[in-house]
Amino acid sequence: MAALLAVLLIPSAYQWFRQSQDLKDMQVRVEQARERNAELHEQLDLWKDPTYVASQARSRLGYVQPGETQYTVKDPGPGYEDASSQENDKRGPDKPWIQILAQSVIDADNPEEATHDAKDQTPLNFSQSGDEK
Repeated sequence: MAALLAVLLIPSAYQWFRQSQDLKDMQVRVEQARERNAELHEQLDLWKDPTYVASQARSRLGYVQPGETQYTVKDPGPGYEDASSQENDKRGPDKPWIQILAQSVIDADNPEEATHDAKDQTPLNFSQSGDEK
């Protein structure tokens, strides 16, 4: 008797579970559609504003008001290199930051050796007149 009852109830329970999942999915889609509808209404309200329409005509179509002058910036070409496209900026430091940190800690622990190393290097000499000493 229990097996017959299980055979009759399991498909119904599965169908009920599946329909409840479909209902949840549809509710999510309806909520998304409502949000999209609200966004579209906001855009529609923007297009009713004459200043917004004028700004869109300027940016999208290149329109200008009477008496204004429009300037267009052209692409300088492939030979142009901007400061942001230099290879040195892309490369980064020679050592990882952890090695630089470890070396600075070692140098701080041994100030005598660090000053000897600094004496071995050629000092930079800056003068205000630009003459080398």
